[in-house]
This record gives sequence, C-alpha cells and structure tokens, in this order.
Amino acid sequence: MAEQSPKITYTSTVLYRRTPSLEFNLEYYLAHHIPLCMRLWKPHGVLDCRVVETEPDQEYAYVVTMMWGDESQYKKAFSQKEEMKEIMGDVGKFTNGEPTFVVGRVVMG
Repeated sequence: MAEQSPKITYTSTVLYRRTPSLEFNLEYYLAHHIPLCMRLWKPHGVLDCRVVETEPDQEYAYVVTMMWGDESQYKKAFSQKEEMKEIMGDVGKFTNGEPTFVVGRVVMG
C-alpha cells in the first residue's frame, strides 16, 4: 500500500505587488531563498511550496504558498526568532519589493 501524504490544513502565502520599480531575481529566489525556507521550516512541519509567476496584467507579480500540516506548525516555525531573522535577512538579496503575508486554514482540497 502506498504511503499517504500528510494532510495540508494551513497555508502561508507571500505576495509581491507588481510595481514599475519592482526588482525580483527569480533565479536567486528559486535557487537560494526557497531552499533556505524549506531547510529551516521542514523540522517545524512545512510540507510543500508553490511559487507562481503571474501574468503581466495581474496586481501581484509573484505568489508563493507554503503548505503546513496545521496552524500550530506554522506558528512554531514563525516564532523561531533566529531562523526568521535569517530568512527575512535574505529578502533584500532577491527583491526590493515589500512582501505581503496572508495566512489561513484550508477549507477544501
């Protein structure tokens, strides 16, 4: 019998608004920032990540969703001060944009 994947019940999403001055190094983001987040958050329960580069007419240029088993895992990961300092300290290396955070429970899927 195949092993079942853990159920995703909570997500944290980061949005980067499209502006005329937005700079975003997608290559660095995918090669360095996302692996950093996954390495630091995996022990706390992050299960998966999706990075979407949106169509040019969309309000947000990039939408990044982290999937968690539950809200407590997300809260534990985000309460780790040193890890969050390292993650947030990396943001300026790939963008001049201000991240917007949206979190919530999965109600379907």
